[in-house]
Amino acid sequence: MVFRISGPKTRDGVETIFSSDTSCSFNQMSRQATAGRLTLPSKNVTCRAWLWVFRAPNSYTGQDVAELHLPSAIPLARLVEQELIALGLEPAQPGEFTARAYLAGKIDLTEAEGINALVRAENDAQVDAALGLLAGRLTHAIGAIYKELKEIVSLVEANIDFSEEDIELISLDELRMRIDELIEQSTKVIRTAVNSDALSVLPRVFLVGLPNAGKSSLLNRLTGVDRAICSTLPGTTRDLLTAVWRAGDREVLLVDTAGLGGPAGNELNDRAADHTRKFLATADLYLIVFDLDADSAVQVDTACAWNLPGSRTIPILNKIDLADRHSADALTHAVKERFSEPIRTSALSGQGLARLTAAVFERLSQTSLTLSAQQFALNRRQRHALHRSASALESARTDLDTLVAGTTEFGIEIVASPLQEAISALAELLGKDATENVLDTIFSQFCIGK
Repeated sequence: MVFRISGPKTRDGVETIFSSDTSCSFNQMSRQATAGRLTLPSKNVTCRAWLWVFRAPNSYTGQDVAELHLPSAIPLARLVEQELIALGLEPAQPGEFTARAYLAGKIDLTEAEGINALVRAENDAQVDAALGLLAGRLTHAIGAIYKELKEIVSLVEANIDFSEEDIELISLDELRMRIDELIEQSTKVIRTAVNSDALSVLPRVFLVGLPNAGKSSLLNRLTGVDRAICSTLPGTTRDLLTAVWRAGDREVLLVDTAGLGGPAGNELNDRAADHTRKFLATADLYLIVFDLDADSAVQVDTACAWNLPGSRTIPILNKIDLADRHSADALTHAVKERFSEPIRTSALSGQGLARLTAAVFERLSQTSLTLSAQQFALNRRQRHALHRSASALESARTDLDTLVAGTTEFGIEIVASPLQEAISALAELLGKDATENVLDTIFSQFCIGK
């Protein structure tokens, strides 16, 4: 386990409970593991420990930081925590380490949000989005707009200050051109960005079919994870089983369901089938699995009774390795008449699975999200701030048009106010002018220790 300590009392606290094997002091330690012993005199506890020291100002928080690595034991953790509190150190609040890094100017607010997003990431798309924030891609794009805006406002305010002396530092035509460029840049970021909330919801692909059609075997083979127990006995799957199905840098959630339309009478199987039907409506795509080793007419008629939307359905003829050509052609014809051209697969040999994967991810191209190098994933706060800025820029352009047309009695000062509003929105986004309430809201979402 690791205890992370930061602040002005770090050195005193560490030197009280840790002694290195080489007898070097806190100030002599560098960014590498120092072996030693942890001693808690009041608890009569001594154990082996390792210490990493990061000296201010070249640390994550900008303060002295120490990481104490100890054997993993909850009782020991409690004793160490009690000792550190007794020495005057306080337990960190959620996000406090990152908040200190932000307040010390080590990172801006979007980069801080990237750290939290990375910790909470559940799929590849979320990781990519978080790493983009951490790399400062959004900061770079918005920072360029912010810098240009500040320069424009300084020129507009200079025009106002020297208006009586007939000195013009920026013409109305140049002002209009530069505002248009900023609107275009802001709109591009907003238009190409995806909603970060959408990245947390993977498209759902349901495997549906009669019992023993091979759905569980397909789930295991397609995802590479043995989530489902496979058996020749029908009704093996009695609950919804899920696993992430990846193709390149894209992901969907593959769901194995209990067999539908099997013989009635088994209470457990009937309840499992009813449970499946309740969740069918949540699917983005259905893979109807037909068994090439079973009766064609019964399977097709049963599948039709489920009334699944044809636009979100891909039929699969499974167990192609077990079927003769005549039965395969017969079932293909029957399925094609009632559904669409089926894909022939074998979960055992892997035949047809590449074609199935391509068909599924092509069909889900609008819902299986991935980020290009030019895209950003914006959370609600970031998107709101960008929209505020873009709207203020639009207002500035409208006011400028009235000034050029001579339909207002005011001067260039009418443009300064919306431009200042645009700056304020971007400053809040980057954390240059964030209120205490905004900061509290952001960092309270972090876990303790980050």
